[in-house]
Amino acid sequence: MTKLEFSDADIYDICLSYDHSFGLMNAEARGMLIFKCKEWIRAISKNIGSKFGPAVQKEPSPIQSTGDIWKDVQSDMEQRRKFGINKYGTPLQAHNGRNPLVDAYQEALDLVVYLKQAIEELDDRMRNDGPEVA
Repeated sequence: MTKLEFSDADIYDICLSYDHSFGLMNAEARGMLIFKCKEWIRAISKNIGSKFGPAVQKEPSPIQSTGDIWKDVQSDMEQRRKFGINKYGTPLQAHNGRNPLVDAYQEALDLVVYLKQAIEELDDRMRNDGPEVA
């Protein structure tokens, strides 16, 4: 089950979006709307995981760990730059005769497919081997 979690400020904003007079309501009316909002969130949370999967799954806050992903990505980017220069004879430049939006879109589609593959493979391992699998 995917559990949606919202702070009191989030609930207030949701209620205000639903009914713009929320801030002007008396305490009893505001309390009723807050209660209804929380009930809707609970109902949606119970059903959302099976309907939408990881696309809407809320992740926990990160815990302290080791390494620096940003530096790793910068290193990977420099390696890709060198690869591109070797392959095309030049670094990526503006006005190179290609449509960068089409290139980026096609790369993003590939990325999404690879991410979905990794999620499914990890889910399969978790089902077969339990949560201790890295």
